[in-house]
Amino acid sequence: MHGCEEMWVYVITAATEYKAMFYIMTCMDACPLNRDLVRSLDFAVDSCFREIFFVRSQNMIEECKTLFNCLSIFETMITRKLNFYISIFTWIMK
Repeated sequence: MHGCEEMWVYVITAATEYKAMFYIMTCMDACPLNRDLVRSLDFAVDSCFREIFFVRSQNMIEECKTLFNCLSIFETMITRKLNFYISIFTWIMK
């Protein structure tokens, strides 16, 4: 588990360096995420929005995320799990 967390930190750092939020959002299934990792990912996403839009206010960042339909990491995790369970359920019901 400890090695997985170290790799996850490397993935977050590399993805934020290249402003590749897509990879941050889609590779969350690689390791189980605890509360601290979710906060770290939220901070990374917020930092990307700060740099892209040159804002410092958290309220402005939240507004930008809303305008671009960027869910929080927690909401993204819930949505992905729900979609996964729905796909399993529909596959079983066929």
